[in-house]
Amino acid sequence: MMSKSKSSAVRGLRVLYVLPLAGICLMSNAQTVIDYKGSNNPQTNYYASPTEIVLTVIQEGNHADYLVKGEEVSLEKLGQKVLEARGDDAAAFVSIVAETDVKTLVIQAVKEELRKVGVLKVQYTCFPNVKVQRRLDPAGSGNTREKFMQTAQKGDIQIWINSLGKLLYYDGKDTAVSQEDLFARAKKDIEKNNGIAFYFYVDGHSTYGAYSSALQAVYYAYKSVREDLAMKTYGKPYDLLGVDQQDELLQKCKANIYDYIGVGERK
Repeated sequence: MMSKSKSSAVRGLRVLYVLPLAGICLMSNAQTVIDYKGSNNPQTNYYASPTEIVLTVIQEGNHADYLVKGEEVSLEKLGQKVLEARGDDAAAFVSIVAETDVKTLVIQAVKEELRKVGVLKVQYTCFPNVKVQRRLDPAGSGNTREKFMQTAQKGDIQIWINSLGKLLYYDGKDTAVSQEDLFARAKKDIEKNNGIAFYFYVDGHSTYGAYSSALQAVYYAYKSVREDLAMKTYGKPYDLLGVDQQDELLQKCKANIYDYIGVGERK
């Protein structure tokens, strides 16, 4: 049972799933959706489905509460509740809505429950203006921090987020960066290395706000490079291009973002 104060907080957030939230569209191991297919081509757009299942997470101290479409549910029954809400719409995605100070370990627990039932299309929705779409790895992937980091290739970027939300950008040497600096650094590296990958290692005691905002900054950097290339090549924004033009452009502008949530500082 929730305390009276928690119940009030839940009542306040219970209606959030019907409100529009501004932001962008971008999953423990996950890959960012980078619009490899045209946004005006709903047959191939991964998030073309209008069905959004809102999963609200509220944390007070070490306790967390969960609501699926405004209805409270336990963590253990969360996955089944989402399946019921999704019904036959396999294209639906789950929007994980939480305040900025919710710990990423709590979000990770939610993702694990979704993976158990095969719900892999998620969107991180964090106040005030973050929306990041992710594609979860299937359950049983067996990834560890060491295995995850070993997949990075020469020229790829490692971004470390510690328990305090501080960022370390590794491109052959370590550089401490702010959220504001991250966009500029990432854009520069995307411009000079088509097909680059960004590997995030996230301490689970960091916050949902720091985590999702960093992912968003790199996605915005990618999107900015893509828009610059569209204007230079075709003289108009990417979203106004035809599907064939978008596909041709995206062969010249590729990037991937992967992330791993664990516990402990960088070694």
